[in-house]
Amino acid sequence: MQPGLEEDELLAALAALSHLSGERASDGFGVDLLAFRPGSEGAGDQILALEVKTSRDPGSVFHLSRTQYDTAARLGEQFGLVRG
Repeated sequence: MQPGLEEDELLAALAALSHLSGERASDGFGVDLLAFRPGSEGAGDQILALEVKTSRDPGSVFHLSRTQYDTAARLGEQFGLVRG
């Protein structure tokens, strides 16, 4: 998040997150969240696909499903893992 943003800008950024996992959405997406990162001046926004993984052990290994792995390979730098 960029420093110095106003509250309405922060709320707009939060609203830009789309939650894809859960009862209503399919695991076929291969990610949990879609986020939009504002582009630099003159550049468009960047869509980020985020997979959230939780663990009690900070040194633990993350396991990805085949769909998640294929999505990461297809999206490259637009795919990210988030430790929750």
